[in-house]
Amino acid sequence: MVVALFILLIVLFPKKKKVVEEFEFLPETEEEFEATLFFLNSEGKFVRVERKLKQAEFLEDRIKECILALKDSPEGLTSPIPQELDVRDVILSSGIAFINLSEEILKFPFGTRSEIEMVYAIVNSLSATFPEVKGVKFLVGSSEVETIGGHISTKDVVYPDYEVFEK
Repeated sequence: MVVALFILLIVLFPKKKKVVEEFEFLPETEEEFEATLFFLNSEGKFVRVERKLKQAEFLEDRIKECILALKDSPEGLTSPIPQELDVRDVILSSGIAFINLSEEILKFPFGTRSEIEMVYAIVNSLSATFPEVKGVKFLVGSSEVETIGGHISTKDVVYPDYEVFEK
């Protein structure tokens, strides 16, 4: 009886063979996009720098990547962005990029010029890189703010001005 049960189990539940598939792992290709970033020269004027940045899946993530790339200036130029700047998130709606900055940016000791440099480096870089971005609305901690550093108004949308320091 035990033998018959054993044979029945073998017939009903045959030993499964292991199937091994071979996979070819290809290296991930990192697609890039060309960004136009604005840094400051020794005379305090904006200089356009073309840089390749990692291509994220969503446009809002590419916008964030572009802003954060402004912290890393090329040799001989200065970043207009404080290292403390942290972009929480970005929303693009009807040509306006809503940039939500963390509250730490309010603690940065901006002067009038440094605040203008930061704001226009972001606005000009985004509008030059992304045709979809016509202007930028700055938020801090998900709220509208009158000003980031106390010197220029950010309560309205800020539009690009490529000659901001040429006037």
